[in-house]
Amino acid sequence: MYLLHKTEKTLKNENEKINALNRQLMMEYSEIQSGVTVYQKSQDELLMIAPLESEMEEVTI
Repeated sequence: MYLLHKTEKTLKNENEKINALNRQLMMEYSEIQSGVTVYQKSQDELLMIAPLESEMEEVTI
C-alpha cells in the first residue's frame, strides 16, 4: 500500500510539472503567433515596411 501511494504521489508531481511546462509553452507560442499576426497585418493593411539600412543612417535625432 505504501509503495502504491508513493508511486501515485510521484506520478502526480510529474504530471503537474508536465502540465505547467505545457501551459508555459502554449503561452509562448500564443505570444509569438500574436506578434507574427500583428507584423503581417502592419505590412498588408497598413503598408508599413522596415526601413532600409541606407535610410536608417540618414536619420538623426
